[in-house]
Amino acid sequence: WETWRKRRAGLTVLARYMKLNDITVQTLLGERPDIYVVNAMAWLNDLGGKNRKSNLIAMKTHTSVVLGQFSKMSNISDSPLIKQFTRCLNLNVDSKARYNIIWDIQKLFDHISNSTFSTPEEIQMKAMALLVSFSAARMTELSRMTMKDLDNSQKNKMIIATTIKKGSKVRNETITLNRLESQLCPVDALRIWIQTRMKINIQEESIFWDFKRQTAPSSHYCSQTLTTILRQFGIESPFNGPSIRHATMTKLRASGASVLEVNAFSRHILTSTVVDAFYYRPIQRDLGTLLIQSVRPNKTAWVVQNPEFTVGFENNPAPPKTQGVISMQRCRSRVTNLWGSRYNNINNG
Repeated sequence: WETWRKRRAGLTVLARYMKLNDITVQTLLGERPDIYVVNAMAWLNDLGGKNRKSNLIAMKTHTSVVLGQFSKMSNISDSPLIKQFTRCLNLNVDSKARYNIIWDIQKLFDHISNSTFSTPEEIQMKAMALLVSFSAARMTELSRMTMKDLDNSQKNKMIIATTIKKGSKVRNETITLNRLESQLCPVDALRIWIQTRMKINIQEESIFWDFKRQTAPSSHYCSQTLTTILRQFGIESPFNGPSIRHATMTKLRASGASVLEVNAFSRHILTSTVVDAFYYRPIQRDLGTLLIQSVRPNKTAWVVQNPEFTVGFENNPAPPKTQGVISMQRCRSRVTNLWGSRYNNINNG
């Protein structure tokens, strides 16, 4: 209902423009409805007002969606005419990073190393978390992976074919996982999950499984599963399952990996700048503790500045004499004699 309410708000302005210019609905369902959308946006821009920009964005977004469903131009939102006009009016919405800071991926590794995963859901959760950690897999990639995409023929390596969709563009990529002599090995975790998957007799082709609905998982289910493991070791909202990708890429960049290396690792275009712009974030930590650790009180300076607190120590037995060590009493007597001699010299002068 909320979505249609917003669309109706965008269409209302277009309806006013159509009424003023005697434009019929059948005209908008023709070959080039984008021309009428741009003309309507130009008319709305000339009207001005406080809500000019928000009304223009609403009209462009929701009108394009509706006309894309019913007109002969299905990809109206990709119209060069609309894109150019939007750029001229500076209507493009600036993208922002999802997180300003990110948690340390080592916390996830420590939790996995110190925990036992025994039930099928827990085994899948571990395999999914390690797969995302060592491949920066997207939630949509996890939901689309099938057993046919998995090449498990090599002993020390596992290869997974994956598909990345950006709008109408589809890219076929490959994830290569190397076996590690560690509890954090993603290859071993996936192989254990595949064995478990066979034992519980899952017939679907998808690698992972939605235990709640007993069907192939959606990207939302994958995100929820990974969010569950984050909550187990204290990572709270707003961080969720996909934040594992952010933590992984942050660790790689902070450890010296180049942008090109991380782009290849995360299956971005090699010339892309999104890693540093949206994924590489400062690691979350308690800066107050850092401030306290940096303060080191100078006890010797405090004693020299407050000699009255040394009264009573003179009668204590002196420690064994060692080279380079002077007792407190001798130190005070030397200081007294030094200042006394200076005082006499000043008076005589």
